[in-house]
Amino acid sequence: MIWFRGRKNCQRISENRRIKRSRESGFSLTRYLLWCVYHRIYARLISEVQDQHDKTVAPTIAYNKKKIENWVNVQQEQLHVQLTDAQKEVEEYILAEMAATDMLEKKDIRKKAAEAKKKMDKLQHDLPKRRKEIQDEAQAEIDRFNQSQEINPLLLINIVLKF
Repeated sequence: MIWFRGRKNCQRISENRRIKRSRESGFSLTRYLLWCVYHRIYARLISEVQDQHDKTVAPTIAYNKKKIENWVNVQQEQLHVQLTDAQKEVEEYILAEMAATDMLEKKDIRKKAAEAKKKMDKLQHDLPKRRKEIQDEAQAEIDRFNQSQEINPLLLINIVLKF
């Protein structure tokens, strides 16, 4: 048994063994080399097709992302407007109570103010949760759209070699 030092010699030995086994199994070196070349070309073509597709789809993905981010902003503004309206309603009831002269009327206004305050508190309590839901929904929509734009290229190549 001969021992070789160095990585290249070990690789040569393993390549020689592989070639010897392939000859024994009826697999020719020419076919093996053609397969290697074909595999390299195929991989390069796949990456080029993928890059070209990504460049083509990039503006559409950016537009969709911008559109969804705009939707998120609108939804968050709407939440803020709802909260502001609830606060104004509570303030109006408090001012109406101060302006009322009749005791029964004041009591009725206090009940309405308490209900409006509960509504406002519930909106304030649910605000972070609703914002997170909106963000999650937007991210899911962006991911779903990006996934629909992805491709898995498959090239069907017919090679005819003449010897």
